Formats: sequence, C-alpha cells, structure tokens
Amino acid sequence: MTASSAASATAAVSTVSTVVARTLNSVSMTATMDRSSSNSSSRDGSRVAAATTTTTIATSVATTAAAAPTVPVVWACSPVDTEEWSTKSTNQRISLQARLETKRNKQHHSPLDADGYPLCQYRKSFFGHLTVKNFITSTIRVTIQQATMVLAAFMSEQMEQDLQRNELVNTGQLTQLEADVTAEAWEKVEWKKRWKMFPMKLATAFTKYHAVTLILRVYEFIAGSIVKVNMVTMDKLTMDPFQKSKRIVDVIEKKNSVPKETVWDHKVYVVSTMTATTFWANLLSFCADYSLHQGLLCYGYYKYYTYQRQRRRLALASADFDFDDADHADENQLSLSIHDDDKVLAKDLMTKSAPLAANRTLGLVCSAIGGGIGSIVWPGWGTIVVSAIGDNIAGAAIDDGYFKAFEILDSKKAKQEQDD
Repeated sequence: MTASSAASATAAVSTVSTVVARTLNSVSMTATMDRSSSNSSSRDGSRVAAATTTTTIATSVATTAAAAPTVPVVWACSPVDTEEWSTKSTNQRISLQARLETKRNKQHHSPLDADGYPLCQYRKSFFGHLTVKNFITSTIRVTIQQATMVLAAFMSEQMEQDLQRNELVNTGQLTQLEADVTAEAWEKVEWKKRWKMFPMKLATAFTKYHAVTLILRVYEFIAGSIVKVNMVTMDKLTMDPFQKSKRIVDVIEKKNSVPKETVWDHKVYVVSTMTATTFWANLLSFCADYSLHQGLLCYGYYKYYTYQRQRRRLALASADFDFDDADHADENQLSLSIHDDDKVLAKDLMTKSAPLAANRTLGLVCSAIGGGIGSIVWPGWGTIVVSAIGDNIAGAAIDDGYFKAFEILDSKKAKQEQDD
C-alpha cells in the first residue's frame, strides 16, 4: 500500500484510542458515583486503574497498527480512490462510449430515401398486429366498421321499403295508415334481426381481418426474403400513406420561401406522389384480401363438388347394377370421375372469380387516386378517409359476386335435396 494509506490508518487508530479512553473514563466516573461510601484511597486506585487500562488499550492498538501498516482501513463513508477502481471505471466509460459511437455509425450508414428518412421504417413484425395495443385498436376499428355497415344497410333498405309503400299509397292500393303500420312492424322485426346477427358478423369480420393481415405478412416475407426485392421497392410496399403525406407537408413547409408554401402550391406533385405511394402501399394488402376471398370461394365450390359426387355415389349404390359385369364397373368408375356437372361447376367458378379480381383491381386504383386527392384536402387523415371512399366507390361500381356465388350454391343444394 502507499504511504497515504498508512497515514490514514494511523490517524484512524489515534481516533479510536481517544474514543476508548473517553468511554472508560465515563464508566469509571459512573462507578465512583455509585460507590460514594467508599474511601478516597479506593477512588484514587480505581481512577489509576482505569487510566492504566486506557493507556494499555491505546498502546496495544497503536502497536498493532504499526505492525501492519500495509492493511488499509476503509470506513463505510470513506471515498474509494484506489488504482484498481479507477482503472475499472475508465474501462467502463470507454466501453460505453464505444457502444454509443457504434450505434451512431450504424444509424448514420443505414439506407435513406431521397428525403433523408430510413428505408422500410414502417415495416411491421410478423405478429405485430397481435400486441396488446394493436389488438385493441383493430378490435375497436372492426367493431365500429361493422356497426356502421349494419346501420347503413338498415337505413338503405328502410328507404327502399318507404319508396315502395309510397308508390302503393299513390296508386290507391294501400292507405297511409296501413303503410305506417306496415313500416313500424318492419322496422321492429328487422332492427332486432340485424342486431341479433351482429355478433356473428363481428366475429367473421374480425377473423377475416387477422387472416388478411397474416397473409399480408407472408407476402412481405416472400418479397423481402425469397424474391429479394431491393430496399427501395420494399419501402414502397410497406410505406404508411398517413405518415408519407405528413412527410411531404414537412418538406414543403421547411422551404425558406416567401410567402410560405403549402401543399396547395404543389398540387400536381402531391397528388402524383401520394397516388403512387398509396398504390404501392396497398398493393400487397389488396392481394392478400383477394387471396383470402378467392380461397374461400374455391373452398365453397369444392364442398359443393363433394356434395354432388356423394349424391352420384348414393344414386349408383341404390341402383340395381351387376357390379360383376365389367361394362357396368367401367360405367360406375366413369360416373365417379369427371362428370359434365363438374365441368359446368369449374366454368362457373372461373366466371365468379373474374368479378372478384376486377373488383379488387379497381378498388386498388380508386383507393390510390383517393389517397392522392385526400392528401391535398387534409394531409394525413384525409389520405385515409378519401382512399377508403375510393375503395367503396369501386365496390359499388363492380360487384365482386362473392356472396351471390354462395347464395347460388346454397340454392342449388337446397333444390337438389328437395328433388331427392
């Protein structure tokens, strides 16, 4: 140890000796007061003995400290200032600075777009939509969307019913009182009926939402890891149109121009840029939505094909055939393979798939155009709202035929069961 450490130890020992001496002196005085009947010679002897004992203890402690001057005395409140601790602290500071510098260099050298933002900044993890925050947000959004659709469908059908009743009243086939009573009865029945089916519709819509999201993540994985598209293209496919419109506003407003420019001063640029951005950002999501509905449509036709095949088997089993005859066996095998009804069913599937593909394609285009227009009206939320309006316009222009296809299959199945 150093000389400073030995000096500190010696000073500490001196302090201890003083404290011990004062303590023994107090004890001696207390004992003297308790034995006040003792003679003075005894008191003097006790004091001398106490002083002798104090001197002996102090001398012993000092001798021990002198014999081992290399052992440092470290108190709980004393600062630690050893060479080892100083070296360790320095190494930790250097290590922390190195980690921070590495992180800064990594961020500095990460790929950036033309505006200086990191590429693929808004790409989400595979199961990111299942986190607590995103799960609650998606649940609320799907619930509001389905409730709005129920109300819109009810009001639309109510207006149609009112128009039909008004025509009957005008032609004299129905009185106004009868029309009002019929309307009230219809509203009560339909209102309860629609909201009774609401939980099932909500569960179906919620399941479809997460299924489409998972398919979207699969497509993103295929594009990034299997097809290996470049970072710029991947950034376009995973871009958030809401944030992109905000970026454009920031870039325009940061220009030192007098007077200050806004998005209205760059309408052509904003519309063209946001239309392309919304198109690329919605491309995979529309493909995922189409894939889900096309898969469900194929599954529905497959179930109907299985039902028809089962009916043919039952018909052949109930017929009086001699299966030992080779000709009859061949006829049986042929009837269970490809049938004319199967060809008609496959052709009908292709016919029903075409409107679905056309609906999704037109929806993608109209959604992109709506995103560009909405970015001029209200950058951010206007992009989302007008883009959704464009998708709805496409849905109204071209019916996807998805639900009608299932209704036709169900009606055919019911008719065949009735014939049997």
